[in-house]
Amino acid sequence: MNEITKYISNGKELSLSADIAKKYLVNGNATITDQEVFLFVHQCIDMGLNPFIREVYLIKYDGSKPAQIVTGITAIRRLAMANPTYCGHQPGIIVENREGKIEKRKGTFLIAREKLLGGWCDSRKMTPDGIFVSEHQVSLDEFMKMKDGKPQAQWGVMPATMISKVAEAQGLRQTFNLTGMYDPAELGIDEKLLDKTPVDLSAVKDITPNDPIAPTKEPEKTKTHLEFLIDLSDADFLESNITVKGKTKMIKDISVDTWRAIEQHESTAQDLRSVSYRALGLLDNEPLMNQPDLFEGTPFPSEN
Repeated sequence: MNEITKYISNGKELSLSADIAKKYLVNGNATITDQEVFLFVHQCIDMGLNPFIREVYLIKYDGSKPAQIVTGITAIRRLAMANPTYCGHQPGIIVENREGKIEKRKGTFLIAREKLLGGWCDSRKMTPDGIFVSEHQVSLDEFMKMKDGKPQAQWGVMPATMISKVAEAQGLRQTFNLTGMYDPAELGIDEKLLDKTPVDLSAVKDITPNDPIAPTKEPEKTKTHLEFLIDLSDADFLESNITVKGKTKMIKDISVDTWRAIEQHESTAQDLRSVSYRALGLLDNEPLMNQPDLFEGTPFPSEN
């Protein structure tokens, strides 16, 4: 439940877990379920959203209904603009002007005796065939939140802004595949109920695990065959084989003179000299088997 995931949102590294979300990021007083928190956390991570600056909200005021995840229009714009195919967009409103003509107007400017009908958003996207313009329109009647025949909350104060936001959110979501990202206006949520105060990350106690970081272990060095020989007991050392210049013999079968040549002249192979030095110490007191030397001639000639 408290597995902390690090991810990048708008160039900043964030740490988020289900417990952090449950403790600091839920709007509403109804009991939230683990599944609802899990979905919220994964949407933040998958879409690169920052819940600590209120780009996205987890809302639950009614325990009999599922929690809602809503995304502010600013975050939807940011992710659309980050898409490499993004070539711009323009939202606006649809009005019936004072002459009775239907007008598609940029922005949200509305004057007296004009009737607001809906909102629109044109999104431009680069495709292999050139720039594609996606036109999206929504009806005011479909989204205006009403009670007792009157518009509620911000729909009664700024309906042009609200319906323009709905059209913009829908247009960008469909054009740039922003799955699951809904502005509060689309879901009939009163934005005044949402806490827009950024979360003070210094107050988030579980933002990083409490377990101390384990010290980094140095990688173990693999012993060479020659180093392995040095660590053997005397008896095992003498019975071991050694290969030099492609020829293999038991250490005890190599003549003392040959080991002396190795010890004296092989200055570039410290491990081999260590083996020869040990062999000399043991073989000077050992009867040697009468076999040809391992090396022909002087095995390691002087560097002079």
